[in-house]
Amino acid sequence: MTTTTGIGPAEATLACIARSGVARVTVGDIAREAGVSRSTLYRVFPSKRALVDAAIAGEADRVVAVMCAAADAAPTFATAVAAMVTSGVHAIAASPALRAVREREPELLHPHLAFSGGDRFLALAADRLAVAFTRWTSDPVRVAEWTTRLVLCLVWFPHPPVDAHDPAAVLSLVTDFVAPGLAATPEFVPAPLRIPVEEDR
Repeated sequence: MTTTTGIGPAEATLACIARSGVARVTVGDIAREAGVSRSTLYRVFPSKRALVDAAIAGEADRVVAVMCAAADAAPTFATAVAAMVTSGVHAIAASPALRAVREREPELLHPHLAFSGGDRFLALAADRLAVAFTRWTSDPVRVAEWTTRLVLCLVWFPHPPVDAHDPAAVLSLVTDFVAPGLAATPEFVPAPLRIPVEEDR
């Protein structure tokens, strides 16, 4: 869609969400931001919901691309997980719209991050991020799901276990507590349990 401002509908929607929030933004606001008429927007997007969905889908694509690129450049499994976590947190924080929703309208996120909605979100995220872990594990979807859980923990919790903007701290957390449980070939394999048996006399 050609706009007079050079800003597409998705970008205009994100700008309006960052400024006013999802609940208060209107199609008219988005049309003005993009420099088009409401009727022009409605030819492509039948509702405000469709505009918001398209904008969020675009942001999701951006975050996924950043996370996968960071993991692809990592030399080891642990650094790949840590790089994906750190880059994901940074990519989310870099979006004024996502930050505004998280800070001012968190109730909009709850249905997507808890219970059955959370399960769907994790499954979708894991499916898209798994490609970055295929060289490290035979179960990349599982690794991607738990990596997504860690990103959510660092973004969402008011007092996360480490500073998500400190790559060394994230790597230490991943190396000590995450990677050992997710690696395809654990470095430490416990010896078989031996139950003492009293000798026959």
